[in-house]
Amino acid sequence: MSSILFAQVRQWAVVPLLFATALGLVAATAAAKGPAKTSARPGHEPIELFDALATGNISATVIASDSTRLTVQIHNATDRPLAIRLPAALGARPILAQFGPFPGGGPGNGPGNRPGNNSGAGQGLGFGMPGGMPGGRPGGLPGAGGPFGGGPGGFFNVLPGKTVKKRFDAVCLDHGMPDPNKTMRYELAKLTELNTQQDLGALLVSLASKRVSQETAQLAAWNLANKRTWSELAATPYISATGRRGLRYSTRDIQAAKNLVKQLVQSRPKSSQPPVRSLSASYSND
Repeated sequence: MSSILFAQVRQWAVVPLLFATALGLVAATAAAKGPAKTSARPGHEPIELFDALATGNISATVIASDSTRLTVQIHNATDRPLAIRLPAALGARPILAQFGPFPGGGPGNGPGNRPGNNSGAGQGLGFGMPGGMPGGRPGGLPGAGGPFGGGPGGFFNVLPGKTVKKRFDAVCLDHGMPDPNKTMRYELAKLTELNTQQDLGALLVSLASKRVSQETAQLAAWNLANKRTWSELAATPYISATGRRGLRYSTRDIQAAKNLVKQLVQSRPKSSQPPVRSLSASYSND
C-alpha cells in the first residue's frame, strides 16, 4: 500500500515540472518568431540599417499586399552575425518611382510635403517599430527619435547567410495614388525621403504599438502628410460588392482621427511647436 502511495506522489510531483518545461518551450518558440528585438544579441555586430544596405552587408525586400500591411525581409550577406538597428519609423516606396531625391522640385513641393514619390507609380507607405524610443511623448504618445522618426526602434538579429522577416501595420502617405499590390516592387526608404511632416514618426510608432487603430492612423496620416481636410476625408465614397453606395468613414472615425492629430500636435517638444495661428492652416482641422 505504501509503495502505491509513493508512486502516486512521485507521479504528481512530476506534473508541475512538465508544465514548467512546456511553458519554457512555448516562450522560446515565440521569441524565435519575432526578429525585431529591443536590443542586440550578444556576439552580434551592431550596424545601422541604411549603412548596411549601402555597403551590401544586407539586402532587404519589401512586400506590400495593400496599403495597410507590409512584410520586410532582411538577408545577412556576411559571414558574421549582425544586429541591424532599425529607425523607430520607416518608409517604403515603389522602386520605379525613383527619379532622384526630390523629383519635381525640393522638399514640400506637390500635395502635402511629399518629396520622395510623386511619379504616379504607387503609394508611398509608412510604418513604425513597436515602442519606438524610450521615454516617449506626453499624453501616452511615444517619441519617435526626433521630429522625423530617425531614432532606433529595435534590432533585426540575423545570423550569417540567413534571412528574417516581419510583418508591419502601415499607412498610405500618398492620398489618391494607386494602392500597392504584390506585383509592385517596393524598397525601404527613410521616412523623410517620403514626407517631412514632423508628427508622422510618432503616429507610426503609435500604430505599431497598437495604441491606435490602422483606420484612425490612416485618416490622421492623410490629414498630416497630404493636407486632406476632414471634410474631404468624411466625403470619401464607398461602393460595396453589391453596388451599394455610401460613405466609407463614419463621424466617429473622423473624430477619432481628429483627436489623434490634436494629441500629436500638442505633444510636440516645445521647441518644435509652430505659432498657434498656423495650426489650422497647416493641418486643415476643419
